[in-house]
Parts: sequence; structure tokens; C-alpha cells
Amino acid sequence: MKRSIDKASEVMVEVTDLAEVEADVRAWLEAHAKDLSTLLALSDDGVIWGYRDGGKLATSGEGSCGPPHPPLRAATLQWARVFGEAGELYLWRTSDGWGARRVRTASEGETSLWSGQFDEDQILWGTHATPEASTGFSKLTDGSEGLAHLVPLPNLKFEGPGRRLRLQVRHYLTTDDYGAERVAASRLVALKEGEDG
Repeated sequence: MKRSIDKASEVMVEVTDLAEVEADVRAWLEAHAKDLSTLLALSDDGVIWGYRDGGKLATSGEGSCGPPHPPLRAATLQWARVFGEAGELYLWRTSDGWGARRVRTASEGETSLWSGQFDEDQILWGTHATPEASTGFSKLTDGSEGLAHLVPLPNLKFEGPGRRLRLQVRHYLTTDDYGAERVAASRLVALKEGEDG
């Protein structure tokens, strides 16, 4: 299958206001990603999904979702991505503290750092999906191991092979002095349902 490579239309901006991350990572993410809808984070305890509910982030580790899904805490967070069609905020732990960057659509007069971009759907783990009543999440399970994760889609329902949830990833290309292109950066775009095949 040949990939379609489009002209890059997004820019990357370094985020330098990181002083409040350690004190309240949830509030920091809410303040810096107001126009983005979906959270995917990795902590020492596991995967955390979330979604914007009004101005706040609802996560898979709170409320009636609760354990065994980990809470969103700076002490155990490795990285977090809040994403949507408008762009992505990416926060990551470094040996010196925190790093962050924002990818967004270029404003008039701004030029993208990248020569091109293409999207790729990555299949998520889970062959069975059931809605978790009134939480805003659906539970994905796969096989008989009893492992599960909660994704921020409230009415997802499917069973068995044939349907899978996909994570849309956008890759950005740069061209070197010899004309060779490579993926220089990637961002998350959306969660979507799709047929296997």
C-alpha cells in the first residue's frame, strides 16, 4: 500500500512554562491543552487514558473506573500526550525534570519545520469492547488473561476479531542534504474504530 505524503501544515513550539508540573500535573495539562480532547499517558503504574469533560480532564484511574487503573500523578508519570485534531501537547520526564512541546496548525506567516507528513493507524490491543456505565469510558479486553484498559469512548461495543480500535498517528518528515526523507517527529491525532483487513 502506497502512502500519501502531504505538505506539512503544522508547527512545533517548545513549552517552557514547566514550574507547576510537579505541584499539580493535571491542572498543568488542563491549562496548556484547553483545545485538545484526549489524554494518553504512561506512568510507572500503567497506562492512563482520559478525556476533556468541560474544562477538566477525566481519567481512567478515578471515580467509578478506579483501580486497577492508575491515577494521574506527577510522581509516577513518565509522559503524557493530550491530543486532538487541533494538535498535541506532549509532556515527558527528563533526568533534570520535565520537557514539553506543542504541535499545532501553522498560523499565517509561520513555516513548518517539516517537509511532509503522513498519517498511520496503529491497532490497539483489545478484541472486546463494552461501555462502562456513566464514566465516559469503554473497557477493552483481549483474550483470557484478564488484562484490560479503559479508552475514552463512552459507547464502544464490539466482540471478537474483525473490529479494532485504532490510534491515528501523524508522522512528520524532514529532508536531509542528499534528499533522503526521515520521520523527525510524530504526534497522536485521534482514536477511531475500524475494520480488520
